[in-house]
Amino acid sequence: MHRFGPRAALALAVAALAGCAPGAWNEQSAFDQFIYKLQAVCPYARSGQWQIYAGATSLVNNATFLDLTSRLYYGKISRSQYATGVASLTFGRENDPAILCVFENLPAQPASDAPDRMRAPPPPGN
Repeated sequence: MHRFGPRAALALAVAALAGCAPGAWNEQSAFDQFIYKLQAVCPYARSGQWQIYAGATSLVNNATFLDLTSRLYYGKISRSQYATGVASLTFGRENDPAILCVFENLPAQPASDAPDRMRAPPPPGN
């Protein structure tokens, strides 16, 4: 059996975190407040055998769930992509109560603390 050395483990951790959506690990972000809201309003909502916040299988303790939810929250992925991702993670369905609870509690627009998106400059005037 092959074991990873400390450097390999660190490299894997850095690579995994580099792909995370903005706000996924910032405890003071609007996204963090959104997660707290989900814990309060729908802690028992399930996707597959996972619940948003209650019990040993809490989604809010799962890094992949937090990353997908952050990407949805900041407008980086669509609702369809999110539902497919969470359903795959939890072996649930795309219309499970946990997924619907996230959709019902999303702000109308992506959060204001999202990083600025790159925009093309206006065309040159004639």
